Amino acid sequence: MVEEPVFSAQVNRLNEVVVKTTAGLYEKTFGEPLKLGSWVGAQLASRLTFDRAPLAELHYLLMQAPPKFHWEGIYTARVLSVQDAPETTVWWHVFYDRLEFIAATIPANRLEPPDEPWRK
Repeated sequence: MVEEPVFSAQVNRLNEVVVKTTAGLYEKTFGEPLKLGSWVGAQLASRLTFDRAPLAELHYLLMQAPPKFHWEGIYTARVLSVQDAPETTVWWHVFYDRLEFIAATIPANRLEPPDEPWRK
């Protein structure tokens, strides 16, 4: 039996917390909850590499964005909306000035395959 490292299981739980936090802050920021079927995902930032486009550009823009929510030394959140798709957002969450997560909201219709009239 192969066991998954404990840290990995804890990161998965933390990702779930960040997913729920992102959904709640989305509602607080935009005045309405995410639409039914929307997707929210999160990942520990240290598990990603931000040294190449487009992630390097996205990381730069997120770091330049003013904090949307901020409690000194405890929590900071920054958010960007995707141009022409305001329900698609990217979030940068920082807990205790050291634990960083990136998260995104994506409306369900953005994940559906494009309309292909020749298949109807």
